[in-house]
Amino acid sequence: MKVLLSAYSCEPGSGSEPGVGWNWAINIARRGDSVWVLTRKVHRERIEQELKKDSCSDVSDKLHFVYYDMPFWERKKGGKFAQIHYLMWQYFILKESLALNKKVDFDAVHHITFGVFRHPSYLYFLGKPFFFGPVGGGETSPKKLRKALSIKNQLKEQVRDIINLIAYYDPLLRLMYKRTSIIYCKTLDTMNLIPKKFHYKTKVFTEIGMDNRSFNKRSKVANNKEFRVLFVGRLIYWKGAHLALEAFARFSKIHNEAKFYVIGDGEEKVKLMNRAKQLGISDSVEWTAWIDQHQLLRMYAEHDVFLFPSLHDSSGNVVLEAINNSLPVICLDVGGPATIINDKCGEIISTYNKTQEEVVENIKNSLMNLYINKDVYERYSECAQLRSSQFRWEKVVNAMYEEIERTI
Repeated sequence: MKVLLSAYSCEPGSGSEPGVGWNWAINIARRGDSVWVLTRKVHRERIEQELKKDSCSDVSDKLHFVYYDMPFWERKKGGKFAQIHYLMWQYFILKESLALNKKVDFDAVHHITFGVFRHPSYLYFLGKPFFFGPVGGGETSPKKLRKALSIKNQLKEQVRDIINLIAYYDPLLRLMYKRTSIIYCKTLDTMNLIPKKFHYKTKVFTEIGMDNRSFNKRSKVANNKEFRVLFVGRLIYWKGAHLALEAFARFSKIHNEAKFYVIGDGEEKVKLMNRAKQLGISDSVEWTAWIDQHQLLRMYAEHDVFLFPSLHDSSGNVVLEAINNSLPVICLDVGGPATIINDKCGEIISTYNKTQEEVVENIKNSLMNLYINKDVYERYSECAQLRSSQFRWEKVVNAMYEEIERTI
């Protein structure tokens, strides 16, 4: 096939959205399809460096990058106007795409990043089979857990609910859904925010994957002197670091040799560090700012348990990275992490009608279970990497593109 892939974020060696864009692009090409990737100039240097490596020699004739930026607005990574830039970029690439289609005559058009259901793509105007997603964003935080948030963050959650409700009725989105061959959603929560009359062509499908790289994990069973718990993520309220910290504090009162390693930065960091002092666990918590992807992958191998009680993540790249390195995972029963983890490789904490006090206590109990019961821990650890093998990039991409081939 000749595929046009819309990947606003696309960068090798990155996590999150940029990593998703890159890995879908290169794995579509490795299937044998020719893929033209629409992305931004800010990613060009990293992409061109990667394409020169021997590891990309097998896709050199199948992978084509088209770099587009709006001439009146040069934007670097990040920035407070990122969402506005993204929405405008989606509109302005249509003209570029129409011209490109006249030259190439695509068989399929696929939108991959950003993977948010609230923001339409306009590439269905090319008149080709159009595939949207996988997209997320319809996940919501459990109502009872919101009560422990600050008033400001409770309002943020309410505003998010309202925005999602508006998106349900958005005529631009409905027009796109009508013209889309298949709508891929990351979770059932997002699927439920697609109008029901389009559910016949809506499917739940993961957008993340892993390569085969993993590192040898240290043996917890051989030495119980230090039990290492790891959290990786932005330190913002809905990532759940506050729940992880409270649960670890209770756990460490019983097992004071345990250590909690937090990797990430964000607006909640100072508040969390102050809370650690109040809980009397400052000496047991180590804070690390962002590290590059290669360093991060090595860090997983140096810990025992991955604790990620996010309130509404639609994916869970870090969860997948953790199980790929044999770490049992403790997460909540909401969003993407709960679709990755099963009862054989981790513990999923119920939030149904539960208060923060109850959820924190149950997280603490899960930490206790993994610390005390070595057989359980080892079984989870062995099954974790087996579970991650189901999310190899080539398997994920092939599964979708076999379906796309059948559709067109």
